[in-house]
Amino acid sequence: GHCQRVSVKKKESDDYIWVQFQDILYDIDVPDAFRSPIQSVPLDYDTASFYDQRKDAIEQRLADLIKWSPDELCGFVSERWDTCSSVSASPANWELFSSLNHLLSLMKCFTGEQLSSLCRRLVMNHRHTRSGFPDLTMWSTQSGRVTFVEVKGPNDRLSNKQILWLDYLTAIGIEALVCHVEEVNGGKYLSPKKKNATASPIKKRKRKSSADDFIW
Repeated sequence: GHCQRVSVKKKESDDYIWVQFQDILYDIDVPDAFRSPIQSVPLDYDTASFYDQRKDAIEQRLADLIKWSPDELCGFVSERWDTCSSVSASPANWELFSSLNHLLSLMKCFTGEQLSSLCRRLVMNHRHTRSGFPDLTMWSTQSGRVTFVEVKGPNDRLSNKQILWLDYLTAIGIEALVCHVEEVNGGKYLSPKKKNATASPIKKRKRKSSADDFIW
C-alpha cells in the first residue's frame, strides 16, 4: 500500500517537476525573457520557444536525470531546495511538501528514465501539457512504488487531456489509475472523517488515446 501522498490543484499539478529545472528557468540568459525583477516565470514560459531557446541545457538535464544515481539525484534536489525553496516568485509550489525529506522520498520512487520522460513532456510544450495531470500522487517509501490517481465523481468523465496524461504515464512505466467515487446515503456525499464514508476501490479504466492531439 501507499503511505504518502500529495493532493494538488490542477494549476499546481507539475510544480515539483520544475525543481529539476529551476536553474535553467532563471539562470540562462534569454533575450527579453525577463522585464521585471518580480516576474515568476520568463515571458516565453508557455510558448514553443521556451524549449527551443534552452534546448541544449534542457536536453543535458534530461540526460542527467537518466544517468544520475539515486544519491546524485537527491544531492541535486537537496541543493535546489536549499537555494530556492524560500523564493516566492517561482512556478514551483514548495509548500506541497512538508520537508525536504518528504520530497526526496518521492524522487526515490522514480527511475531515472521515468523522471526524465515525465519532465520532457512538461518542458517541451508546457502550454498544452500543464492541464489534465492526475489529482493525486501517491507513493510508498517501503516498496518504492509511485501511483498517479485521477479522481472522478458520479457522472464525471475524463477529459481528453486527462486521458492523454494517463496514457502517457502508463507508457513510461508509471502506474496511473482512475478512482471512481460512488454516491452513498441517498446521493449525499459524506466526509471521509465520518465512520460510514465509503468509496469505490481504485480501478483501471480502459482508455483510447487520440493520435491527433497526443503530445509526447
